[in-house]
Amino acid sequence: MDIRYVHLDDQRKVVAVMHGCAKDCIKKIHRILDRTNISFDESKYLINDTFRGVAVCLDEDEYSREEGEKIAKAKLLDKYHKMYDAAMDRFKNELQKVQENIF
Repeated sequence: MDIRYVHLDDQRKVVAVMHGCAKDCIKKIHRILDRTNISFDESKYLINDTFRGVAVCLDEDEYSREEGEKIAKAKLLDKYHKMYDAAMDRFKNELQKVQENIF
């Protein structure tokens, strides 16, 4: 994961941006199914390609680029993991349906 930061010092903001995420779940599923002949519809497991997290410093707080980066990164990763986990849960549910139909 390559996270980049934009510092908007005049606005007392730090923005964390991560690109290239759309197929992260698909890559993981391919690793899981690599030793099988099971195929799947990749479009069901696409997630956003770009995630952002924004940290805004309140007027009463002291502005710190480093602290802003930590907060912005945490917000970004929270959004990413929520979407990633939801897609992987969909995959898990699909596998359970297949198992139920087999046995």
